[in-house]
Amino acid sequence: MTNNPLPEAHSQPLEGDRLEDYHTGGGCMAWHLTEPDAPGLFALVTDEGGTHMPTEPDTENLIIGICDVEREDPLLVLETDGRVGLSRYYVQNVGHDPDKEPDGPRPTLPKIAKQGVLGEAIAAFYDALINPDRTFDQEIEELISRRPIGVLDLGGKTADVVVISEYARSVYPHRSGTANIGVLNLIDTAVERSKAEFQLNANPPVAYIEEACRTKRYELFGEYKDVSEIVESACREYLAQVQNFLVSKIRDGSDLGVILLVGGGVALIRSGLGDGAFASLYKGRRIIAIDPEYANARGMWKYGMFVVSPTERSVPKNDTAKSSRPSSVALAP
Repeated sequence: MTNNPLPEAHSQPLEGDRLEDYHTGGGCMAWHLTEPDAPGLFALVTDEGGTHMPTEPDTENLIIGICDVEREDPLLVLETDGRVGLSRYYVQNVGHDPDKEPDGPRPTLPKIAKQGVLGEAIAAFYDALINPDRTFDQEIEELISRRPIGVLDLGGKTADVVVISEYARSVYPHRSGTANIGVLNLIDTAVERSKAEFQLNANPPVAYIEEACRTKRYELFGEYKDVSEIVESACREYLAQVQNFLVSKIRDGSDLGVILLVGGGVALIRSGLGDGAFASLYKGRRIIAIDPEYANARGMWKYGMFVVSPTERSVPKNDTAKSSRPSSVALAP
């Protein structure tokens, strides 16, 4: 950037060719460039003193002004050391070097060249199975080698269950599914009861009630109120809904090696009622994921890094067919 002025009267560019001489009333001269893809905008290019039109733009120090026909002041003024400096500006601010990208601009943000589909609850299983150093968790590896493993994911809008077969070869589809009983149902119940308990004219903000579900305190008129009873009763009623759904899929689950509990709903209920609350869902062995609200995301990363082969992760340059075609991702490679 520079504080050097642009040639005067730049708001009234000459009409005509894409590249033309531009003479101002103050005696300054510049190249005037228009771009069809940017109607209403134009660029003025002059030397650093504004005294002549650049004759060697590859090497001369330039002042480039990006202007709008409807504005007196330029939108951008850039002082650069010729074409090299302009290319450097493009790399830093646009994301590509126009002199080195024969296939077109390279986007600043990563380009999604290939995609796969992996269920969130399945991803949470891989989070439990694979350690960050690519080794297997011995407990989960031993369990999945001889028994199916269930995953219960309590999200915001839905509750999902998936039963993964021995050796993670596939899932049992008839024992897996989704129900529209996310943890937001629990929060809605707590909102309604808090409104009634404290005789409020409007529903308390959801974010405040979510905090109250974690702390069992609600700040009202600057004072904290104990809402333990409201939170605990809402949690128990919600868990009863989840239990009905879970039983409809896994029955008593006596054949499962373990059920993994993941999702933001698990974290919320855990903070309100403790780990023992989930005994009402399943009387067998249960494992609550570390930071259960992030188990799905961690599992997606681990699956992509450690399960999907490098060949599957790579996309040949200019392979537009693969770039535009979604692919299915199997449970195991």
